[in-house]
Amino acid sequence: MNKLFGILWRYFAFWMLFAILCRAFFLAYFHEQLHLLPWMEVLKIFAYGMRMDASMAAYICAIPTLVLILRVWVDRLHISQRLSRLYVWSVVIACSLINIINFNIYREWDTLISYKAVDLFLDSPHLAIASAASSPIFLSSLLLLSLSCLGIYLARWMKIYQCTFVGINKWYKKTFTSLGLLSVVFLLIRGGWGLTPLNPSMVYFATNAFPNHAATNVSWYFINDILHAGGLHRNPYISMKNTEAKQAIAPLLKTTAGHTTRILSRSKPNVVLIILESFTADLVQSLGG
Repeated sequence: MNKLFGILWRYFAFWMLFAILCRAFFLAYFHEQLHLLPWMEVLKIFAYGMRMDASMAAYICAIPTLVLILRVWVDRLHISQRLSRLYVWSVVIACSLINIINFNIYREWDTLISYKAVDLFLDSPHLAIASAASSPIFLSSLLLLSLSCLGIYLARWMKIYQCTFVGINKWYKKTFTSLGLLSVVFLLIRGGWGLTPLNPSMVYFATNAFPNHAATNVSWYFINDILHAGGLHRNPYISMKNTEAKQAIAPLLKTTAGHTTRILSRSKPNVVLIILESFTADLVQSLGG
C-alpha cells in the first residue's frame, strides 16, 4: 500500500514541479515587471500559487488514480508504460501551449487567457490572426519547445512512468486504499475542506495585478473559465416564456386616451441624449465638485 501511495506522490510531485517551471517561464518572459517587485513578493508568488498548482496537479492525477485503483482490484491488469508516457506527454504539451498562448495574450491585453479569447478566435479567426501579427512567432515557438522538452525530461528523470507494485490481498485493505486515494485527490482538487472550493481570488495576495496573475496557475484558470462559460450563450435574465412575459407587462403599458400630458409642441421632436461615462459628482460644481 505504501508503494502505491509512493507512486501517486511521485506523479503528483512531478506536476507540481512542472507548474513551478511554467510560472518561472512566465516571470522570465515578463522580467521587466519582475524587476519592480521585491524578493519577498516574488517568493510569495510561488508560495500562494502552490494551492492552485496542487489542484491542477490533482486534476491531472485523477485519471491515473482511477487506473491505479482499478489495478488494486484487478490483479491481472497491466499498466502500459507507453500509454502512461503518451498521457504525460500530451498533458505537458497541452499545458505548455496554454502557457505560451497566455504569454502573448497577457503581453497585449494584460489579462490571462480565457474562454472569451478562444471564442473570439473561433468566431473570427481572421481578426484573431490579424491581432496576433505582432506576436513574436519565433520566440513563442522556441519557448513552447523548451517548456515541453523540459517537462518531458523532468518526467523521465523522476521515473513517473514506472507503476509496478505488489498487489493487495485483503479486501478491506483494498477498500481503505481506494477510499484514501479518492479522498486525497478530491480534497486537493477542491483546494481543501473549507466552505468554498478553490477560486482564482484565493491565490491573490498583492494590491498590484501582476503578482496575482503570476501566482495563478494558467492551465487551471483557463479550464475553470471554460467550465463556467456555459451560460455565456444564453440570457441569464430570462425567467419565463416570451408569451407569459408579454401578458405580465401588458397592463403596465396600457394607456387611456386623454390622460397623456403633452409637454413638447412638436409631435416628432429631435431629441439628443448626451451620456457622460464616469462623470462623477466631483466634476459638477452644483454637486460639490
